[in-house]
Amino acid sequence: MQVTDRDVVLPEVTARHTVTRRFARYDVERHLARPAQARAAWLTGQNSFRHSTLSPAESAVLGELEAVGYEPLHCGFPYNADAVTLPFRKEPVIPAAWRCTAQYLAATYSERFAHEVARHLQPLVDATSRHLLLLVGSCGAQMLGAARPLLRVPDGLSVHVLALGPVGRLPQHPAAQVLRGRWDVLSHTLSRAPGRIVPCGHLGYLEEPEVRSAIRDFGARTLR
Repeated sequence: MQVTDRDVVLPEVTARHTVTRRFARYDVERHLARPAQARAAWLTGQNSFRHSTLSPAESAVLGELEAVGYEPLHCGFPYNADAVTLPFRKEPVIPAAWRCTAQYLAATYSERFAHEVARHLQPLVDATSRHLLLLVGSCGAQMLGAARPLLRVPDGLSVHVLALGPVGRLPQHPAAQVLRGRWDVLSHTLSRAPGRIVPCGHLGYLEEPEVRSAIRDFGARTLR
């Protein structure tokens, strides 16, 4: 049987259609962002496509930022009430890595996916009046880089980005502060953003006291 170009489905094509459909099912009327002067939120890829419930460590970081003046958003992207109906469960590494890879590829190759990411970020921007702190992890860097040109950010809002082990291209504005693990081969390979080296690998950022301290210090500085 002769195989033509039309019969070949590239991995990035499959990925971008799959994850775009999954995020498109969320109604922004169910978005969890409420009016706040200073808001902190995580922006990472979904390890599970069934929910965006934060891990205990991610929630603890938001609690530490709340102590310095930020109101936390206790849900991962896309920040939707329908994405927190299940309790957190640590996902097996290989399926979680595949899902994050799919989101990275979609953010790299799909304009539709970039619009989908912006659709869920915009209510977060609109609900925050003075300071928005985004904790960007792994392929969240590529997602933010793809969506940033599509976001409407008012003049009075300061957006602060702290990237932990970024995978992909961060936006030039706002400039991000980057923490990169000494043994994080993935981030060293797929991100050229200069950053502070911390003693961890790609999956160990929130277990490292130096990282937790750096996050708290960054949050406190942005509110001065």
